[in-house]
Amino acid sequence: MNNPPPLIKPKSYWPTNGIEQINKCPVCSSKESKIIHKNIEDILFGSPIGAWEFHLCLSCESGYLKTRPTESTIELAYRNYYTHGTQKLTSADLKKNTVPKGNIKPIFNKIFLRTRLKKINFIRFVLNLIPVVRWSIKNSYRHLPRANKNCELLLDVGCGDGSFMSLAESRGWRTFGIDTDSLAVEKCLMNGLRASVGDITMVSLKDNYYDVVTCSHVIEHVHDPLLFLSIVTSKIKKGGILWIQTPNIKSLGHQYFNEYWRGLEVPRHLVIFNVNSLERLLQNLGYEIKQMPWNMRELKDIYFQSAMLKKKGGRLSIFERFILVGEVFKDGLIEWIQPQKREFITFKAIKK
Repeated sequence: MNNPPPLIKPKSYWPTNGIEQINKCPVCSSKESKIIHKNIEDILFGSPIGAWEFHLCLSCESGYLKTRPTESTIELAYRNYYTHGTQKLTSADLKKNTVPKGNIKPIFNKIFLRTRLKKINFIRFVLNLIPVVRWSIKNSYRHLPRANKNCELLLDVGCGDGSFMSLAESRGWRTFGIDTDSLAVEKCLMNGLRASVGDITMVSLKDNYYDVVTCSHVIEHVHDPLLFLSIVTSKIKKGGILWIQTPNIKSLGHQYFNEYWRGLEVPRHLVIFNVNSLERLLQNLGYEIKQMPWNMRELKDIYFQSAMLKKKGGRLSIFERFILVGEVFKDGLIEWIQPQKREFITFKAIKK
């Protein structure tokens, strides 16, 4: 590794030897790249190093940090990271006719919380008739069907506080989660879920064991995505499923907001794929790829968050909100028709 360029100046509690520079793309190993963003700061969570440069690989067109935190110091970038929630959803909740906040689209939370189970089912039936809402709800379940005796083991990599595992268990799945955040894992255990602290390279897991492995917004955080996916693949049964979601460097949101796009999130996001580069990587590992339906809620969330980042956390005026809503609907229609330009890549990959 070369010494970091003068642009990166360690501050505060960051070790002076805690920065590394890579000389090739972490996705395809090409050494040809160009700088697409300079002097990006961590406005969101204020990691203690000032400015970063984001590169675009000239071969596979994935984006990545060429100068980045080392594996031993990356956790410092998470010191002020958002706190994981503590809510869970189980079959017991359904019997009590309640649905915890945060598991259904927020606009519907009060309706669900104040309505009996039979009314909840009726409302869900009606909402499922609306494609945009149906796709959003299915995405919250990571397009997971109900478990059966031949398909019931699920591993959630980057499980956080276990919210998704609770949803999966309410559909009959036997789940296990791993996460590098010890506090998040502690919350999983408090909620009666099975989980372990560590990343995929550290936790002892059975090979060819799981029917489904889910990785929601994890791969962009890892230093070696190929090694990560190779190990994940070894844990999945033949014919099993890898469900993966990650930001898309070629999204319309990135084009519109540039260095303020929420999906960049330096320095925690080390590599950002595009649809083709992630698809090729998974196909080379022996997967058949299916792209999941478009979810407009994702676009709306990332546009409003990006707009606030551009204002350094300031409030959006009524006029700015009006303009942004128009942009959301316009770009939402384009992203519906052109999956290559969606905010997130969402794949269901079947292991051959």
